Amino acid sequence: MAEPTIEQLSESVTTAGADWGAEIGRSPHGRLQIIRRHGELLFTPVEFAVTDVELRAYYRRIAEEAERGAAPEPAWEWWMTLMSAHLAEALHDLDREERPCVVIVGDAGFAATPIESGT
Repeated sequence: MAEPTIEQLSESVTTAGADWGAEIGRSPHGRLQIIRRHGELLFTPVEFAVTDVELRAYYRRIAEEAERGAAPEPAWEWWMTLMSAHLAEALHDLDREERPCVVIVGDAGFAATPIESGT
């Protein structure tokens, strides 16, 4: 597969979210956001505090593992496997937090992190 577009990467996150019971769409500002969980509309959507550049860098980091032969699947499939697992972990973290969070890309992929007060 050729290098995916931002739209393809975003759609892959949306697809992975659906697999885990999360409806992910775009905010009016163009950022990914979780708007439903297990069919329930969220009072406040959970935003992905991830730029297009960060999303692409996250993809490249995973794809490079596959391209080096360090992954059991080709780059796109490895992205879908690993990104989906990271998204599931972030969703689990959202369930444990008792305060508003955003989803970021950390060292280990998607992660939920509390929103700093005053922001």
